[in-house]
Amino acid sequence: MEESKDIAILIELAGAAIGTSPEGAPLVEGVDWRVARGDFWVVGGLHGAGKSALLAVAAGWLQPARGVCRVFGRVTEELDEEERIVQRRRVGVVFENGARPFHQLSVLENVTLPLCYHHDWTHEQAEPSARELLRRTGLESFAERRAGDIARAWQQRLGLARALALEPEVLLLDNPLAGLDPRQQEWWVAFLKELSQRLTLVVTSDHLEPWHGAGRQFARLNEGHWEGIEGAVTAGLRPSPWRGE
Repeated sequence: MEESKDIAILIELAGAAIGTSPEGAPLVEGVDWRVARGDFWVVGGLHGAGKSALLAVAAGWLQPARGVCRVFGRVTEELDEEERIVQRRRVGVVFENGARPFHQLSVLENVTLPLCYHHDWTHEQAEPSARELLRRTGLESFAERRAGDIARAWQQRLGLARALALEPEVLLLDNPLAGLDPRQQEWWVAFLKELSQRLTLVVTSDHLEPWHGAGRQFARLNEGHWEGIEGAVTAGLRPSPWRGE
């Protein structure tokens, strides 16, 4: 049975240990975290700190090494395959470093594909919605280009458009500013700030500073531990000396 869309806590990790280090130990321990409807979380951490693993668990794709993960009020480990498919449509994910497009397909086809698959639409039925998403993400001029032929920065936006196609209730973005020039970074921060007015967001980042003024809740993965940063918005992130350098 599908969960109520009115649930206030969308994602909850309780006593969770996340990922596995080369030595076999968890990458992050002691994660007690709630993502409520309307939140805009920014989670900082150095390379290898476990940011990607955290999002994979939060999306219900991986199970925590210890502890419990609930998504839309359901323990992810207890879901059957059909329930997992339904749940994954409600959680959008944008990957780091190019967002994994289908390189042989056009930019437009990359966005129409999930619409056709999940809604049983034809390409012609899906195209108006897809083109609107390309317009919103600044990809209109690339619509007929092969996804593999556009620069990585634009592939990252393509991943965003594709994730938004199914109108998820929560969107998880893995280090979306990594490797981007300042103009592209500014676009992402501004776009996601506006998007957060109607969609719950979780962003991971190597650096917290670019998200000041956009994010509403902040945390960091620091030396294998989860740490919430209290008062980050009002204090300009100064409560913590860590800067992800």
